[in-house]
Amino acid sequence: MIGPFMIWMRVVFLLLGVWLGTEFFLRLTASANLSIQNFKDNSIRYLVAFIVGARLIAIVSEYRIYMRDPLRIFILWDGGFSFLGGAMGIAVVLYIATRTQRATFLQWLDVLLPATTFGLVFDWIGKYLSGHSYGKPTDLIWGVSYDTIGVRYTVPIHPVQIYYALFFLILTFILLIV
Repeated sequence: MIGPFMIWMRVVFLLLGVWLGTEFFLRLTASANLSIQNFKDNSIRYLVAFIVGARLIAIVSEYRIYMRDPLRIFILWDGGFSFLGGAMGIAVVLYIATRTQRATFLQWLDVLLPATTFGLVFDWIGKYLSGHSYGKPTDLIWGVSYDTIGVRYTVPIHPVQIYYALFFLILTFILLIV
């Protein structure tokens, strides 16, 4: 909290990942000589696909919460979005759009995948800072303790969020090389 304001680090880093992933996607698109005109013409369609895909995958992954309170599905400001689900939503719309274009879906996928893995790095850093998706208790020196009600352990736990962030960062570079 900063003064009277509550800052959700998960949402801040999710938005940072969306922004930087989009910038990276646009730069990769330009370097691959793919036309960005489709994104300019259908930007609202891609935005809606990102939001619907992100929310849908978040609902599926946290289905127990939404089964107990089905009206919570319509509460979009709770931060329940999946970056990977948003990228999958964009991929579906991109697949439909590339059926009538010169560039193939696989060419676009070569650009979308590294940008998605780069955005996932920031998503996992946000999860680390907010205490989501944590690991099991550990005695290792890099174990992390959270002082929040959302984490059920009071002993040091594995920072699996950092493991995933490093994995996706390495995967981004591997995808760029391949």
